[in-house]
Amino acid sequence: LAITEERERYTNKKGIGIKELCWNPHVINQDGNKVFYQRDFVWTLEDNQNLIDSIYLGIDCGKILVRKRSWAEVDKQDEPAFNDIVDGKQRLNAIRGFILNEYPDSQGNYYRDLSDSAQHQLTNHQLFSFGELPEDSKDQDVIEQFLRLNFCGVPQSKEHIEFVKSIKV
Repeated sequence: LAITEERERYTNKKGIGIKELCWNPHVINQDGNKVFYQRDFVWTLEDNQNLIDSIYLGIDCGKILVRKRSWAEVDKQDEPAFNDIVDGKQRLNAIRGFILNEYPDSQGNYYRDLSDSAQHQLTNHQLFSFGELPEDSKDQDVIEQFLRLNFCGVPQSKEHIEFVKSIKV
């Protein structure tokens, strides 16, 4: 998926350009209302830099999940996109921002400062797994999968995270 540019290669019947990615997807609830289920961009500079550091270190960065949209579905939308980001919005935005030189890594280097080889390694790693919900997925399927990915397990407390950060090794 092209996360660094919003290419609009096609237009729908209304003449609206169709993007590759929808960063703020919605579902239709039981009352027929459009409901946006993704949170806004909330990661801090430090969060973004930590992700870039993880990529540098070769650490698994989790799963990116998108919902594919059929042409018939895309053609009906007011803000059409071929793929909805179901999970991974913050991570994809962090990578996009770094590649577009919006912020430096934790060492103060911008993407443009990296060698061609380092840029290639950063953009061609396999540290994310990628999944797609098929075109025939129902809104209920999307919400159930989103909840599975985001509410499994027990999150670490802020106190425990701060404790682990304080350990000097």
